Amino acid sequence: MKRVTVFTLLSITLVVLAVAALLSGSVHLSLGEFMHGIFSGNANAREHEALSIVGQVRFPRVTGAIVIGAALGVAGALMQGLFINPLADPAFIGISAGGVLLSLLGTAIGVVEFGSLPNIAVAAIGAVIAARLIPKRLAPLPFILVGFGLGSLWSALSSLIAALQGRTSAPGTSLWAMGSLSLMTWPSLLRLLPFLVMGGILAILISDKVDRLALGPRMATFMGVRTGRVKWFGLVAAALLVGSSAALSGVMTFVGLVVPNVLRPLVGSRLRALMPASALGGAILLLAADTLSRSLLSSGEVSLTLLLAIIGSPVLVLILIREKASS
Repeated sequence: MKRVTVFTLLSITLVVLAVAALLSGSVHLSLGEFMHGIFSGNANAREHEALSIVGQVRFPRVTGAIVIGAALGVAGALMQGLFINPLADPAFIGISAGGVLLSLLGTAIGVVEFGSLPNIAVAAIGAVIAARLIPKRLAPLPFILVGFGLGSLWSALSSLIAALQGRTSAPGTSLWAMGSLSLMTWPSLLRLLPFLVMGGILAILISDKVDRLALGPRMATFMGVRTGRVKWFGLVAAALLVGSSAALSGVMTFVGLVVPNVLRPLVGSRLRALMPASALGGAILLLAADTLSRSLLSSGEVSLTLLLAIIGSPVLVLILIREKASS
């Protein structure tokens, strides 16, 4: 399949899904009612109420799902290229959990407020620290086990801090534990965007050099790649994308793992093509999961972490089987 066809199909799917997400929820609104309410100028009471919900609640949430899903997809593709490891999901190996831990610690001691600009910056710093603690030269299975173990430790410490501070019901605590976009607002999105833009630009700038790492450290160095510096900048880019997102949405597992591995056979391994494709794929996956999470139950929401695990776990098993066969 040609890359243009893949990108076209991904873009159309994202647009259709975004419209469906805006209309779905506890208050259902048909497409006809939606269009009538916007363009007719004389919306009835029900349409006016539904449009208010769409504009104030669903629209920022849908936008947040698209933006954060895209960031997770790009970070996943970048990390897999950096570590030359198809299992390098930034969320699954504990980078997101490290960001959440430092973010929660900052709010617990009163240094930063949930959703504030310093809070997002602290989360990005925590993600960088967590990434640096993972041993880099490991086979795929030990790598994911070590990363998962460290991530579990960061998550446990986050829960302990919340319990000690008596904040188990505070805004953001359950969100960080289970993953949710329920507290997404336009102001928080605007505070998040600079970190995502910086991370995305940095990822694009080093993408060609990251591709050369697959040739091996000696060959990459011979081709003018300063491997240590490239890996450091790559970790910073991934931390900006994943850590800052985790400050508002919690830990979103499997997006960075599933999307690049599914799209790599379709668009190739070069990051210049894989990262934008993963951005679209990540946005689609997270938006679909979020729409399901608030549509399956008549009251309340299903955990996003649960839904993403149902989707991602079979893919993880298939990747492990493929790696075992290739080795």
